[in-house]
Amino acid sequence: MMQGDRIHATICKPGLEFSKHKIKENVVYSMQNFIVKINNGKVRTTPHKYMLSFYTKTEVVVLPIKTFTFNPFNFRSFAELEENGPSDENLLFDYIGEVVGKEEARNMITWMGQESKRIALQLEDLDNV
Repeated sequence: MMQGDRIHATICKPGLEFSKHKIKENVVYSMQNFIVKINNGKVRTTPHKYMLSFYTKTEVVVLPIKTFTFNPFNFRSFAELEENGPSDENLLFDYIGEVVGKEEARNMITWMGQESKRIALQLEDLDNV
């Protein structure tokens, strides 16, 4: 079986409408006409060193590979988070826990100057209940 990896990708606004029905998770593609950049953004969806940028000339074709295994999650245990702290504060990860508390939603301005809201959740470790 082949093993996959995760990589962050962005799509320009004009190409978004065309691409959003064509690109799905956990599928193998042949792609051409895209840009490879260093993955050093404010929010990183993967620890991969590079990221992809698609634009209107990017071509995407599904490859009929059925033996491709891929786990789309990047789980971290509560113990690992407590022990290591946030190893990379900009890197997203997955965690399963019970929401036992929350703050009220607060207004904020993103690093791109857009208005947004933020909410902090308090999670309880389900392994030690």
